[in-house]
Amino acid sequence: MTEKPKLFLIDTMALLHRSYYVTGDLRTKEGLPTGAMHGTLQTIFSFIKKYKPKEVITCFDLPGKTKRHEAFEEYKAGRKEIEEDLIFQMQNIGKIFQSIGFSVQAIQGYEADDLIGTICEKTKKIFDVFIITVDNDLLQLVETGVSVFLPQKGMGVMKKYDRNTVIEKFGFPPEKIIEYKGICGDPSDNIKGVPGIGDVGAKKILKEFETLEEVYSCIEKNKENFLKLGFKERMSNILLEHKKDAFFSRDLATIHKNAPVSVPQKEHCFKDRINIKKTEEVLKKYEFQKIFLSIEKEISGNNNTNKIEEEPIYNKKDIKKIQILFWIINSDITEVNIDDITREYNSKNIKEIIKTLEQEVKENDLWYVYEKIEEPLIEIMDKIENTGIKIETKHLKKLELEIKKEIKESEKQIYKIAKKEFNINSTKQLSDVLFKDLNLGKNKIKKTPKGSRSTKESALEEIKTESAIVGHVLKHRKISKLLNTYILPIQKLVDKNDRLHTTFIQNGTTTGRFASKNPNIQNIPIKTKEGNNIRNAFVATKNYILVSFDYSQLELRLAGIMSGDKKLLKILESGRDIHTETASLIFKKKPKEITKEMRIKAKSINFGILYGMGTRALAKSMNTDKKNAEEFLKKYKNTFIGLINFLDDTKRFARMHGYTKTLFGRKRYIRDINSSIPYLVSQAERFAINSPIQGTEADVIKLAMIDIDKYIEKNKEA
Repeated sequence: MTEKPKLFLIDTMALLHRSYYVTGDLRTKEGLPTGAMHGTLQTIFSFIKKYKPKEVITCFDLPGKTKRHEAFEEYKAGRKEIEEDLIFQMQNIGKIFQSIGFSVQAIQGYEADDLIGTICEKTKKIFDVFIITVDNDLLQLVETGVSVFLPQKGMGVMKKYDRNTVIEKFGFPPEKIIEYKGICGDPSDNIKGVPGIGDVGAKKILKEFETLEEVYSCIEKNKENFLKLGFKERMSNILLEHKKDAFFSRDLATIHKNAPVSVPQKEHCFKDRINIKKTEEVLKKYEFQKIFLSIEKEISGNNNTNKIEEEPIYNKKDIKKIQILFWIINSDITEVNIDDITREYNSKNIKEIIKTLEQEVKENDLWYVYEKIEEPLIEIMDKIENTGIKIETKHLKKLELEIKKEIKESEKQIYKIAKKEFNINSTKQLSDVLFKDLNLGKNKIKKTPKGSRSTKESALEEIKTESAIVGHVLKHRKISKLLNTYILPIQKLVDKNDRLHTTFIQNGTTTGRFASKNPNIQNIPIKTKEGNNIRNAFVATKNYILVSFDYSQLELRLAGIMSGDKKLLKILESGRDIHTETASLIFKKKPKEITKEMRIKAKSINFGILYGMGTRALAKSMNTDKKNAEEFLKKYKNTFIGLINFLDDTKRFARMHGYTKTLFGRKRYIRDINSSIPYLVSQAERFAINSPIQGTEADVIKLAMIDIDKYIEKNKEA
């Protein structure tokens, strides 16, 4: 039997974390922290030397919420903040990996575990898969052809786990790990499990039953049979009381295997992609000379140590074309790297790949989206970025001084009430001050399994009236974010002519909307004095004017057009206030009788319904209880029947086809719509409801940009 090639899947963030604390505080002569990167690279290359993999994929977590956070806000709550030195290394190790030829995978909303799980599932028949991690969670993926390596002591000794060694470690096989976590939970991820049943009890249960379904079937159908197996009445009662917790905890602990990730083919080899020159440059920067020599010897071979494999020269516009075409077909894979696409199509012939992608776009009925919307924007966006926008830097400098003064004043007030100084940006220290020293939120904010309490904004809003310190903390956070996200970065990023050249990412979202970075200028607050002050720094060059274009109630207008709801269309065509008219229909009162409170409630549901808002979220948005929200939602659905039918039809279409469509044909793939995991289905349904409208809105804006550019070009000499 022919031996399969080996694939390494690297749980990068986990390795970096462990290496950071094991390796110690290594730094370059210039003071750059390197310990985590050094330890991680040493670990990976010790494996490469021993096992000779053909392909290596490094998987990363991205900042921000994942699908699990959306299902459970307290997921991984209580973990300590990541130190700046470690963040620096997390942000820079990817460049090293790419130079060495490793594939780098990261997708917003998905954890590295899910990327690893998906790649495992899709490649295990063609590769022997080796997962390198420090996280026991990944042991659930162990099966024939899939092994997991975990450290036994520091990072020096890594043990290989196959099915037999997993059974030796836990007393049950890999497939039961998620059942175990459903019962025991996982304090490190803040997964609750079934309170009162620990490791011994869980293992006893799993010795008798294969799954949670079998456990509960036995207890609910014939409790006597459960008790005859030697279990106590108390245990059966606890299990029944916390049935939802058990299944929800299992769902949270289950690694997803349907992430929209690029998957390697059998012929792919990381050594074919290495750029020795670039590798030497980047490793020299971090003073990793010994690691470079090891890489050069191991990968290039003794006879080719002077070989330099140059990267193919790509035309910038062609690269953008390929990325846009690929994204239109695979809308859930955003900001895809050109190297990943060339690997996907097993070719470095750019013209050939473009031709193939164009054919796929046509076959998927997406040619209009490309030809009329996205392709014309490539040059326009390039022009926008190159031109940039004038920044009044003196205004920003003045704002910087004002904000810093406000921050100091907030700190002064916070320290005064706390009666001591502490790091306000430290979750733990702030939690100790608010909940231990000042004893706030006794019955409002629940403890995590580690005993700490949440200091996120929504939690602090609940206790805002208990002490003035909370208001000062919230203000401190808000203005500090403005300072560090916009005011300081913008000043650093302007060119010599005080123009800011932000990067607009045409393929940066799944819905078709733009994203931007360096800095993200799309999210500057508009409803606060401080946010508007920042916006005032964006000015027109001399002899020019700055013009703002906007559509009135575009999402609601599109909802009316796409649903054909007669009542909604009638309101929109009348030109009257949509929220007042909605309230008038629901409350059965004349528009002049509608109060401000009624209008706010109507506004909440007008937008909330388009985002798949449920009763609980609606109640919170309307500042009312669940019963009133249910009643209000019922009245709304009975009023706008056409809109509700359209949203229901959209969900049905997504279940049947796996995607939704905009008015112009753009598709968004809804991968989890038919999942067996309930919270993923709920989330997918929310995406399905909103995507056609939000995506059509993006299409309309992009078409408008094309028309405006044509107008400017035609009239710029006038």
